[in-house]
Amino acid sequence: MRKLFWVFLLISTEWCHYVDSNTTQIYASTSEVRLLLESERQLVWLLQRYVDKEEERLNVVKKYIDGFSQVSPGRQPTDLNPLQGYRLLQRIVHEWPRIERALKPKNKEITTKIRELRNHTYTPGQQDVEEAALAVVRLQDIYDLGSTQLAKGQIHLPSRNKEVKTPVLLTANDCLQLGRQSYYHGYFGFAVDWIREALEKCKENKHEKELRGKAYSWLKVAVEEHDKILLTKGSRGPSWQTFSKPFNSLLNHEMAGHVAGSEKFSPLLNTVLYGEAEREHYVKLCKGEKLRSSVMDAKVKCRLVTRNVGYFLLQPLKVEEQSFHPTIVTIYDFLSNEETNRFIDLAVPKLHRATHRGEDGLDKASVRRISKIAWINDEDEKEFISKISRRLELTTGLGADRNNYEAEAYQVSNYGLGGHYVTHFDFHLMTNSTRQISKLEEFIGQRIATFMIYLTDVEEGGATVFPSLGVAVRPKKGAAVFWWNLYKNGDPDLLTRHGGCPVLIGSKWVVNKWFRYNSQMFRRPCGLRKDMPFTGF
Repeated sequence: MRKLFWVFLLISTEWCHYVDSNTTQIYASTSEVRLLLESERQLVWLLQRYVDKEEERLNVVKKYIDGFSQVSPGRQPTDLNPLQGYRLLQRIVHEWPRIERALKPKNKEITTKIRELRNHTYTPGQQDVEEAALAVVRLQDIYDLGSTQLAKGQIHLPSRNKEVKTPVLLTANDCLQLGRQSYYHGYFGFAVDWIREALEKCKENKHEKELRGKAYSWLKVAVEEHDKILLTKGSRGPSWQTFSKPFNSLLNHEMAGHVAGSEKFSPLLNTVLYGEAEREHYVKLCKGEKLRSSVMDAKVKCRLVTRNVGYFLLQPLKVEEQSFHPTIVTIYDFLSNEETNRFIDLAVPKLHRATHRGEDGLDKASVRRISKIAWINDEDEKEFISKISRRLELTTGLGADRNNYEAEAYQVSNYGLGGHYVTHFDFHLMTNSTRQISKLEEFIGQRIATFMIYLTDVEEGGATVFPSLGVAVRPKKGAAVFWWNLYKNGDPDLLTRHGGCPVLIGSKWVVNKWFRYNSQMFRRPCGLRKDMPFTGF
């Protein structure tokens, strides 16, 4: 642009000099007029180049501004869905630098502001983009979402059996990145689907020749790996997923002897489940399917409970029974709107990535649990926390004082894009576990019970499910879920294995209170038999 300026200045100077020296003679000769016309032509050419450069620069900015409608939430921030989240991260990581390059020579104010935003807020990196892409694929796997529909911004809501149209339209590059992340994490069927979507997008844009070549190369690799895994390992395992049929039609006859036909699903309830059987129950419950018979459901009831405590006489607990063995109940309106919001306000400054307990007894950053957590102690707001703890004690009959080792501090969790928690137990140790534990852990004992409160509504997904029991509890702001984790003698109850379904649309906040076993010995004494469960509520 600087070179263009000096050429323009040179022509202008020469033109002015020529006109000054021949002011009264130009009209007398057509040759001088032609020279002036040529000078004018060069000037217009230079100005057109300048305009083209400016338009190119401004088009980068305009395109970025126009794309904001795809990532801005709807009615409120909790409406953010994973497609919008994925596009938002793509914009910040890949498009912010383009804006800086386009504006750097012209607008220092905006480029300085971008740097300030980076310094004062968390700026995502490529790893965040990849994890957001994986979240989309994970949701696709759990909720049977089609790649073509997602690429068009359409999300199927399984619990309501309807489509929701979002403003997001994925680009060819978006689809290719989703295909690559699918491939890297063993979702070979979805990898092929997403790469094919990328190729379809390339057909709509003739300027995507280089990307089309990359997509064809990836498609060949993904198809070969998909069919190879399907032939040698089957359609699903702990770390891979394929479709039930190969893409190479020549392999169909070869597959016939290796791949078993799909069997009709029949729920196995009140049985400890692991592996593929557990996953199948988990997925169906997450999608809102019923696994329990009408006879089983007829036994559970809704009731008002006072527990013979004056505190609940005027406002009894609204209890819905979910299971008798182990006891699982939902308590509606346990917290008010103000109380749920207060927990979130206390947690936000303390949030950090969730961990899980490893075999060595140490906490490790987790891919099993996609969320951020914060621990809230009595000291954070003594009057508020003491009030909630007293209500918990009257509700459960258990001690909730952390200082007396009766319970842990409150743990607030916020689940991210496609946030989930794979099936797990809340107690730390199996009966025959060889894992090392601290002296303190041994002193306070196992987690005897869990009290989990939903701090927000979730538009779609995010249920808490117990695959072995066929129980699914949908998030409801202010509602709590309570269950016993142990038998009366302190042995783990394996039927309490549960998981948090991925959040499809919305934001999920919960607060957990875990009660410890040893300090509850006089409130909930040991049973006479080894396998006696805690019953009733």
